[in-house]
Amino acid sequence: MALKKLIRLLLVMLASVPFLLITLIVYGCISELRNLPGKCLMCYVFCLLVFCIQFPLTLIYKDSILNHPIVCKLSGYTEIVILLMSFLWLNVMCYELWSTIR
Repeated sequence: MALKKLIRLLLVMLASVPFLLITLIVYGCISELRNLPGKCLMCYVFCLLVFCIQFPLTLIYKDSILNHPIVCKLSGYTEIVILLMSFLWLNVMCYELWSTIR
């Protein structure tokens, strides 16, 4: 049962990659969307995109990653930093929305 849930998680995360990439490209190409909220959203989407690519790859290749301590530490720290950055960009967007409504 746990393997089915893991496979479903990997598929969902990998399925979101093209849509995150399309969102990033659209916000990068249309100049009206490159205002402050748009740039914050681009940074947030970029962090989610990197995490949605790296996390499944880490789970798929975990046996070979665990054999190399440097790669294991680098992968773990990268995932932590990217996830933290995504939450921080989400916090910036929430504060900007709050200050606009206030």
